Amino acid sequence: VSMDITNFVDSLLIQPNSDGSAPTTGTLNAATGNIGIGKSTFSALTSGDYNTAIGYNTGLVLTSGEQNDMIGYHAGKALTTGSRNTLIGTNAGTSITTGDRNVTIGNNAGESATTSSNSVKIGYLAGQEANNSGAVFIGYRAGKSANGDNNVAIGENALMAYGAGTSNVALGSDALMSNTSGSNNVGIGYDALTANTTGTVNTAVGYDTLTVNTTGSYNTAMSPASLDANT
Repeated sequence: VSMDITNFVDSLLIQPNSDGSAPTTGTLNAATGNIGIGKSTFSALTSGDYNTAIGYNTGLVLTSGEQNDMIGYHAGKALTTGSRNTLIGTNAGTSITTGDRNVTIGNNAGESATTSSNSVKIGYLAGQEANNSGAVFIGYRAGKSANGDNNVAIGENALMAYGAGTSNVALGSDALMSNTSGSNNVGIGYDALTANTTGTVNTAVGYDTLTVNTTGSYNTAMSPASLDANT
């Protein structure tokens, strides 16, 4: 146990794997206000301040990142200099290295993303593989592999496909589920624009609206099942 020692002021570190010896860190340099509990937690910490890491290998390689909250097995495991992240859940944000200001909550949420910043990913597998900025993904597999910036996906499987489309809004289960490079689309409702891949600037409001559209662009459908055969 290390507590409030030189260059680790107002801080506490407990590493169960230290076998009674002093916990291992990097070369500490005025690190302040850190709380770490878990196997190998803060093993590389040098100057980071006000971080909380609780769990197996949480904050494992964190050096100078600040104001991060990491809770759960491998949460924030690869984070080094990123700051102001909230990563909660098994493997939550486990691959993020330098990203800042992310909120990632749920098992495997944001698991493989390395550079995301300013994003919200909440739910099992939400934004699991998505590297982006300004994204909001809420729900099971929402935005799972959507790498484009400024996307919003709320609902099971919403905007889940791998791709770089940007500025899309998908609200509802399976909305924009297949989208790859399409941008500036709005799909609201179950299965809205669910088959869209590269179509752009479409607006679909209501269940099954524009449901088979794949490449069509500049369409507007505003009632249930409308334009459901448009491709």
